[in-house]
Amino acid sequence: MRPSFRCWLLSQRGRNDPVGDLARDFFQDVAEDCMPEEARSFEEIQGHILAEHGCCDGCRKALKAANRAYKRRR
Repeated sequence: MRPSFRCWLLSQRGRNDPVGDLARDFFQDVAEDCMPEEARSFEEIQGHILAEHGCCDGCRKALKAANRAYKRRR
C-alpha cells in the first residue's frame, strides 16, 4: 500500500530544496493543528494551503514539484 501524499510529504522534511521547505512548513501546520486531519491527498492539501495561507509563486512551484516527485515514487 502506498503512503498518502500527506505521509509522503511529512517524510520529505530532510530535503534541502523547495520540497523540503514545503514539507517543513506543512509539518508546522500539522503540529499546530492548522492542517485538517482529513486532508490526505495532494488536492486537499493544496486546497488548504491556497485557502488558508495564500501561496506565492515559489510555494506553487514547490507544490507542483512535490506532486511530481510523489507520483514518480508510486
